[in-house]
Amino acid sequence: MSTIHQLGCIGCTACQHHAENHDTGRVITINVKSPHDDNDNNINATEFQLANGTLTIRLNISSLIPHALTYQEHPVCNNHNAHTAISPKFEGGSFSTAVPECKTIAFDDPFSSPPEVIIGLNMFDFNNLKNLRLKLSADDIMNSSFKLNATTWSDTVMHSMGCDWLAVHNSVNGADMGLHISTGIYNTANDPAWKAPIKQLVHHVQFQKPYHAIPTVVIWICGTDMGRDTYIRLRVAATDVTTQGFNINVYSWFDTITYSVIVSWLAYPSGLPGIESGSFSTAAQLPFRATSPDPGEHKFIAFENPFPSPPEIIAGLNVVDCDHRKNLRIRIFADNITMSSFKLNATTWSDSIAYNIGCDWLA
Repeated sequence: MSTIHQLGCIGCTACQHHAENHDTGRVITINVKSPHDDNDNNINATEFQLANGTLTIRLNISSLIPHALTYQEHPVCNNHNAHTAISPKFEGGSFSTAVPECKTIAFDDPFSSPPEVIIGLNMFDFNNLKNLRLKLSADDIMNSSFKLNATTWSDTVMHSMGCDWLAVHNSVNGADMGLHISTGIYNTANDPAWKAPIKQLVHHVQFQKPYHAIPTVVIWICGTDMGRDTYIRLRVAATDVTTQGFNINVYSWFDTITYSVIVSWLAYPSGLPGIESGSFSTAAQLPFRATSPDPGEHKFIAFENPFPSPPEIIAGLNVVDCDHRKNLRIRIFADNITMSSFKLNATTWSDSIAYNIGCDWLA
């Protein structure tokens, strides 16, 4: 027979879901008694689905009498510092430097094994007389730390650069249930289809583990090499998202010269409690100048579900359109963070001119 049990939202406490929403949260233990065996046997569910905060568990069981199936429900701890057996574990932070640098970053809470680390560029100040060349990478990733490298090359002149980083560690049980986080890095320079300079490229990403429903994808720029003689115009986007994968779109426009782009991305189950994300763009105001009274744009963003405490906001650029005749200065950052909302800012400074700044954010 096939039996379905539906529970309230699983206690994704590692993601700081509001405790009030966990009154019905449960972890279940399922036991099956065979008519030919006096012993109870734990059975693993063969199909899981998370939708609208409800976890559906389907058991495919044959040769069992109906009343032999029992299950127990156990309340989930609402302490957001505790991690359930299925919850991904996260840690994030920010980094900035005035010179190319390699810095060792220690995790506040070491992982049980090396996590996956992705990085999103959120600030840069480069001389406009040289090519815009930058690369952010996570290297030597261990249980307790990793090395964050911020580099340039050739004759590029960097005045400052900043980023947000996120470390993700999936549980084995969560991955089997489709409650996992997928991450990756894509470098156009390593793609045989990329013939620099080029205006557009589409690269397909196949998830190592498929999802039970279409996931949400967050995408950031973490490196680029662009010509100095034309406006800096670059956009990266995730499109055609399915349960199996998605497409990374990298493109520039008009006369912009793009030699290479590095992209980082993250996919998570849509509706996973305690995680929210979104996009922001300043395109409504064209252009904004650092010499104006308000040299940028900001937006107050309300969370769909309040957090038990102000969350950490991780943000990375995915759209840049700025004038190459002045130094290239762009910054995005979050402030006024509360349990229910935050303010996302996109700005420039000095005499720089920006026409559009876009980003994805994750809370």
